[in-house]
Amino acid sequence: MPKGYVDKHYVIAETAALANEVGFSNVTLKLVAERLNIKAPSLYNHITGLDELKQELMAYGWGGLTGKLMDVLIGESGDEAIRLAGNAFYEYAIANPGVFEAMAFTKRNDGSMNTEASQEFMRILFKVLGKRNIGQENAEQVLRLARSYLEGFVLLALHEVFDTTRIPLKESFDFGVDTIIDCIHKLEEEKSRSSESIPHSDCLV
Repeated sequence: MPKGYVDKHYVIAETAALANEVGFSNVTLKLVAERLNIKAPSLYNHITGLDELKQELMAYGWGGLTGKLMDVLIGESGDEAIRLAGNAFYEYAIANPGVFEAMAFTKRNDGSMNTEASQEFMRILFKVLGKRNIGQENAEQVLRLARSYLEGFVLLALHEVFDTTRIPLKESFDFGVDTIIDCIHKLEEEKSRSSESIPHSDCLV
């Protein structure tokens, strides 16, 4: 990129770096402009204001997380795919605390924007769950459970809510992911028992 050149993508990327350094709630147009070494009014050549910038930051975060997820899941399946997905989420969020808070807390002017931003990430997770013998409805339920756990745990971790003197955070996080996997195993067992209880056609009188 030529020296002094600024475009919308660069503005968002630098805002992401700034949010990770100072905290999402502390991001202002003045600070972004100072980081870019431009005058604050020049930002309006790329965005309509701080609200749009934060929404773009939210979408930027989901895009980055989705890319990381796709990378780690190449050729993976089963329980290991779920563990890798959980690790990818945890590592990305911990490494990008400001961006992650934008993903979780940004106020949406367009109600569909957050759905669209996170849709690909959720689609990939649903594809992983869809390969398990638990049925579509159960897969959707597990997907909601997994997202609630992933986002909730990381937010609490970033706000230093947990006492880490005895048990490391990552160990507790992995325990939670394994608990979700155990839940999937139980659902698979129930699905198998349900299938076995249905008589085969050649047994019908």
